[in-house]
Amino acid sequence: KFPFFEATNVIMSGVDLSPSLRGTVTGAVFCTTTLPITNYRFRKSMSMPITASSLYQAYLPTVLRDIIYGIVRNKVMSGMV
Repeated sequence: KFPFFEATNVIMSGVDLSPSLRGTVTGAVFCTTTLPITNYRFRKSMSMPITASSLYQAYLPTVLRDIIYGIVRNKVMSGMV
């Protein structure tokens, strides 16, 4: 999963946005794309039923975490450059 975050971050680095907005978009895209895969694999391994809504279970806290990570990462990188 993490290489996808890196690829999204590299693509977003070419877009003329503030580091905060770039991190927000990167975190949201990453979470929205990878959370269903993670939840599917977890539920399958635990023999739990898989429904459309269960694929996005815990979306809000997870997307907030990924957005915060994206913002901090982009702000730190812009400060290092």
